[in-house]
Amino acid sequence: MLAVFYALVAIVILFVILHLFTELQKQDKIAIVSVVAVLVIAAIWYENNNNKQRQLTHKMLQKFIHGKTVTCGDINVTNRHFNYTSRSFVALENSPYKGLIIAEKQCK
Repeated sequence: MLAVFYALVAIVILFVILHLFTELQKQDKIAIVSVVAVLVIAAIWYENNNNKQRQLTHKMLQKFIHGKTVTCGDINVTNRHFNYTSRSFVALENSPYKGLIIAEKQCK
């Protein structure tokens, strides 16, 4: 939420700078501030979604590391049968799932 406050302050400062130090028409100033505002809002939205996804991934990996079951589609993944590498679960050589690679995105 603090990021939204800083974004609003930055947009207001930009508008004041444009108003005081340029000879642009009012519509041009509004257009510039609007474009910057949309870009800032998009960046905040993107970062919030990334943080949520990162937290979900972290929780899933904590479950996996501590020996709990992670559900990936119709397969129950545990650290007894899989390793976690490069954002995917790779079946161990001696497991019944030998040769199977499951993308992290498929898991809950």
